[in-house]
Parts: sequence; structure tokens; C-alpha cells
Amino acid sequence: MSMINVIIKEKLYDAEFIREQTDLPFLVKTGDKKLLRKSDMVRGGSEQIFYFFDEKSSSAVEATGSMGSNEATLRLVEIKPALEGIFKVKNSEGKEIEVTTAFEQLKKEAEKFPPETAQKYTGIHPSIIYNEARRFANAKKAVVLLGYRIHKYFWGVLTCWEAALMLALTGHAGRRGGLDIDNEWALGDFGAVSSPKPARFGSGSLGEWKDGEMWRSFLSHYDDKELKRRAGIDKKELLALIDAAIKKEGFAYFDKPKVMLLFHDNKFERNNAQKQTEKALLDSLELYVNVNYRWDSSAILADIVLPSITNYEGWELRADPGYSRFANAMIPPKGLKLPGEVKSEWEICLLLSKKIQEVSKRRGIAKIEDKEFKVTRDLNTIYDDFITIGDKKITSEKELLEWALTASSASTGGADLSSLSKRGFVKLDSPAGQTSPLYPDKPFYPFEPQVYLKLPYSTLSGRQQFYVDHELYMRLGCAAPTARKPVRPSKYPFAYYNPHTRYGIHSTWRTGKYHLRLQRGVPYICINPKTALSRGIKDGDKVRVFNDIGEMFAMAKLHPGTAKNLIWTEHAWENFQFKDRKGFNNVIAGILSPLELAGNYAHMSFNPFWDGNQLMSESSVDIEKVKA
Repeated sequence: MSMINVIIKEKLYDAEFIREQTDLPFLVKTGDKKLLRKSDMVRGGSEQIFYFFDEKSSSAVEATGSMGSNEATLRLVEIKPALEGIFKVKNSEGKEIEVTTAFEQLKKEAEKFPPETAQKYTGIHPSIIYNEARRFANAKKAVVLLGYRIHKYFWGVLTCWEAALMLALTGHAGRRGGLDIDNEWALGDFGAVSSPKPARFGSGSLGEWKDGEMWRSFLSHYDDKELKRRAGIDKKELLALIDAAIKKEGFAYFDKPKVMLLFHDNKFERNNAQKQTEKALLDSLELYVNVNYRWDSSAILADIVLPSITNYEGWELRADPGYSRFANAMIPPKGLKLPGEVKSEWEICLLLSKKIQEVSKRRGIAKIEDKEFKVTRDLNTIYDDFITIGDKKITSEKELLEWALTASSASTGGADLSSLSKRGFVKLDSPAGQTSPLYPDKPFYPFEPQVYLKLPYSTLSGRQQFYVDHELYMRLGCAAPTARKPVRPSKYPFAYYNPHTRYGIHSTWRTGKYHLRLQRGVPYICINPKTALSRGIKDGDKVRVFNDIGEMFAMAKLHPGTAKNLIWTEHAWENFQFKDRKGFNNVIAGILSPLELAGNYAHMSFNPFWDGNQLMSESSVDIEKVKA
């Protein structure tokens, strides 16, 4: 926000880009701070059409390209939207009302965060912020590559929003750079593989919060007054928002499971308040089956473990190239002999559905009404449904891969198994969401269709949207991007973090010999040397990390780059690497961000790209040396 402060104050922004590509010129009513909509201006008008104040005609004009507009273009033609000012317009009742712009609202917010103030919280000297803001604004090309960790903070969604805003203010989009948004495109819709009837897709964050009864650790860890002061809501209000997310905001949750089949998901290692969550979920289950190719922290708790193949032992297509810019086709080597009784996920599901169909017929269980989805699920045909894809019957993974290559909406230029085996690759010619086409001789960029073809973005405004007048965002003072203090409680002296390890992301290879050799071979906690000295802790000592949620034991690693008021360990140690299997998540409270509980607001409506996160970086702890 301090860099944004400098960019606005020194007018380093690209006014023409802002006018065309963002919602910052949209008019906002000065009274209730809501966006001016057509429903305000015309009786029966759309809630999804908005207004500029045109400097040329000195009047309010409709903005094209929004979700409610019939004109799917961002072209301004002869219009010049005002970025600043206060104006008068007549509403649907003929009354004159006062309006300003979203840009004016942003300016007021950014004024709160001069670099001199930022130094107090970040330790970064103002001169660095001034220089970096100017360098960023004047760069020929700038890119912000956001990792998947910023989201794990209570206000992480604001940080991500601000990164997008900083790029938009300076016109860095298309071939001038922008956000790394490549994970929002795929090879096509392969929904026909799952079933002719819909599967239940639930909210990951809300599901794990409720299944694991994380509210217990939330209630014990946070002080009500302190949370209210820092977050703008107290514990009771946040719990009410979580319930409202399901009942009113469209987030899906289907109650605690009685039977759980977990496929390669190390859920019990990564869930907050680990031991509490583990007990709450296991106590609710009648049967827990784990499909895995290794003994991880979740497999060792299962009633039954079904051994599966690894990534390179089966016929497989990674149909979402967005995470790596490649779609990986896996073709096992000739003569490969699989160990033991391992099977692929496809074959496991095929055999399960076959057995379910056989048993349901024998027991006379025919059809089950699924009122939630308004369909009938027929267990007597579940296997037949499973192997039927379109007009084909597919019973092997090789056949499935051949079908997927044919069904892909990407033009894959001869991507059959024979050519893939010979050449090793084929070039994709695929629509890539809101990025550019996939060029044969140059990189692809974010937002090329919007910047050059003037096609709308997939937002309510049809633009990069930086003003959200959702009731919750307005109530919390977050209608425009802003910054907030952490919410971790002050009753324990140390902030506790667990960032990704430099050598990996998740727990898959965490116990491997060569991975462990890159570190100390055992879980450790990084502590500032002066903090360690004050606690009588030396490098290599065994320490106990604890709070009101739980405890964990690890080796002390003195680390000069760590601040005095925090300790940290790297993400994804296995629980069984710790004493009593109390892992690194055992001292983390369950908490959800209120901003991620807003729904039914056009682009902010529950789907795979709008769901919350478990927050890993808002708990506090104490630490002590363990006596021999």
C-alpha cells in the first residue's frame, strides 16, 4: 500500500490504462459509498450496469463491458471517463445526488500508508519504498508472481488485490507484464468422465473447518476484544459469518462424512489444530480408506490402505496445464512390472463401483433420491455409468487417455499415443483463459484479450475491479484495497510461521533421504540468536513450542535472519517425525478470513476459483528449552 501511495501521490500512474481497463473511474455515491448502478438511475434498471462521468459531455454515461451490459467491449470510443472529482447526477426519482469516483476512494485509502509509516511496521526504510515504487512504475515490463502462501494470512486476500492494483495503476498488463494468472485455463471440459450425474463439490476451507471442529481452537486462542480491534469483528460475529456463508452466500457444505475415501491427500498432516482436528474427524467416521503410494501422516491413521501407482507408472493426462504451463501425458515404459498389489486410482474406482453395483443388486438397493441435486442415483447401474463416456465403453486407463486426447478442446496437432511416444511432445494451440494465445515463438502474457482486443474481464464490472461494495467488505472498511495489522493474539510472545521449504512444496518427498540431507534431517525451529540466548537455548537444543491449543517438540536452529519476536519452521514435515506425532500444525489455531466468506457477488461466488483458505500464519506461541 505504501508503494501504491507513492505511485498515486507522484502521479506515476497510467491514466489511460486505468480509464479503460479498471473500474476506478466508476461512479460511487458519496452518501452510502455504493457504486452507482442503472437501478439507481432508471426504475427497473439493471444492478449490473455502472457509470462513468464523461469529461467531454459533462454527464454520467453507462460503462460498457460489465456483466449486465449488452456491449461486450471495453472500448471507450469518444468517452473520456473522469478519474477525480465530485459530480451531481439525477436519480430515478429525479432527485440530484452527489457522486465521486472509485479512484477518489482509493486515493483516500492510500493516503493512510506513506512509506514513513510503513517503516514502523515493516522495518523497511522509506527511501527503499520510494525508489522501488518509482522503478516499478517506470519499468518497461513488470511482473508480480504471487506464490500460494500469501493467502494463508488473515488479510492475505488484500495483499493479492494490492499486487494486482499496483500493476493496473502502472499499466503493466499484456506485453508490459502483469500478474502470473496462468492457472485459470485448461485443455477442456472432461466432466463426462465423472458421471452423467453431478458430483458433490464442497468448500474445502469450510468443510475442513466444520469436519475438524476447528472452532474449538479458534475460541480458545483468540481474545474477543483484541480480535474486534484488529479485525473489525469479534468471535461470535465471525462464527455467524461462517454459518451465513453456507446458508446465504452460496458456499457448499454437506455435513460430516461417515465414510471417507482419501486419495493422495495428506489431510491430517496439513490441518490446523492437528490433534484436535484429527480426533474430531476420526470420531465421526465409520470407515476411513486411504489410497496412497506411501505411508504418510494420513495413511497411518486409516482403517484400510489401498496401495496405488505413482505418477509415472500409469496412463495419465494432467489436463490442467495452468499450474506449470505444460499438460503432461504419462505413458509407462514398455515391460514395466508394478510392485505388489498396486493399482491406479482409475482401476480402484472401477473395481469399487463394480462391487457396489453387485452388492446393491444382491441386497435390493436400487435407487436413491438425491434431493440436493434433484437427481436419482442408481446403484444398480453405477459401474455401467462409470465405464460409459459418451457413446464409448472404457475399461482401461490407456483407452481413457486416448479418449481424453481426442476430446480435448485444444488443437493438439496429432497428440495420439503413437506420436507422443515417438516425439515426446506436441504443441498446444489452445485458448488460454484471460492470457494470450499460446504463441510458437514467444511467451504468453496475462490479459492480452482484454488489453488489445478490448474483451471484458470475468468480473462484475467487466474490468480489473478494485472497488467492491459487498456489504461485508464495506463493513470491514475494505471496499477498496487497504492494509491491516495481523490478528494473532498477544497473550503469547512469538508469532509462528511455517513457510514452504526451499526444496519442495508439500510433504510428498519430505522424509526422503536426499531431501533430509539438504537440511538437518529432523524437524527444527528457527530462532533469533538473541532470543535464544535470553531463553538459555543453544543451537541443536531440543525445544518445546506450545500454546493453549497444543505443543510440539523440535531442534533449535539459531538463525540471524529471523526477527526477535517470531519463530518458524518449514511447512510439510510429517507428523510422525515429531515426538508423540504432534506435528508442526498442532499449535496453529483454526481461523478463516471474513473477506473470503463473501459470496453471491458476481465473480465472488463460490466455485473452484473463489473459496477460502485455512490460515496458517495468524497464531502465536511460546517456547522453552527441554531439559535432558
